[in-house]
Amino acid sequence: MQDLNEELENSLKDHSYGILGYRILQSDKESSPRAYVDLLEGVTLLLQISIRGYNTVEIESNGTDNAATGKIKVGSTYESLTALLRQNSGGFREKMYTELYSALEKVKNE
Repeated sequence: MQDLNEELENSLKDHSYGILGYRILQSDKESSPRAYVDLLEGVTLLLQISIRGYNTVEIESNGTDNAATGKIKVGSTYESLTALLRQNSGGFREKMYTELYSALEKVKNE
């Protein structure tokens, strides 16, 4: 499970530009690593990583608008954290494309 713990932590760090924050929960050898991820839309997801991918375990709406939570499916599994966030967070998609554009502009100007 140590590899999955590291993968979860590294993936969340790598995606920090497009989320409000995250909190990794303690896990033992028997359970899959989990983390709360705060999306830009004011929704908190409880995610779990396993050898199958990233799974949405629980959704909490922190705001008054439940439109964002209605689109997210509990139990859905994604191959990567990027895929999960792109599918479920418009704010993340915008930030990701901004980061990508900035990186391409930087390469272009070198």
